[in-house]
Amino acid sequence: MYKTNSKNSASINGMDECIQFVIGALRVLGDTPKHFERFTEGVSKKIEQKRIQNKRVANTSWYNATQIAKMCGLYSLNNNPHIQAVSCILNENIFISEEHMRIEKFPYGSRIALSIQYDDYALMEVMRWLLDNEFPDDVYGFSRTFYLFYKESQL
Repeated sequence: MYKTNSKNSASINGMDECIQFVIGALRVLGDTPKHFERFTEGVSKKIEQKRIQNKRVANTSWYNATQIAKMCGLYSLNNNPHIQAVSCILNENIFISEEHMRIEKFPYGSRIALSIQYDDYALMEVMRWLLDNEFPDDVYGFSRTFYLFYKESQL
């Protein structure tokens, strides 16, 4: 049995109204019942794809740049995880798409701070980039160069 809350109920009602509108338009255009069937099957497939995508995103692990730096063993010359180099690799060298990022809000004193987090795919892309570039000593961004050294990964 499918449970709905008020938010789900509102979106289902809105979708139902949209489907009724499209079916009415198809009738006016003289489409056959077979066209209706194909249309509703297409809508059902889209809904299922969206549900699967949302489930995949919900089950994905998310990491901030510090965690990725530690997992990849990327450190700055002063022995800190090199978050700027990770961000540079992801955003200036790989050009990771927004679907592999999310912004998390968290309290920071009396204000709200933001943290960009990346999914498993982004983590694997950083590792692949490091391997493909033979673990470079520096990472070149558009406006800066970041110097690195490597430590054992902290997985």
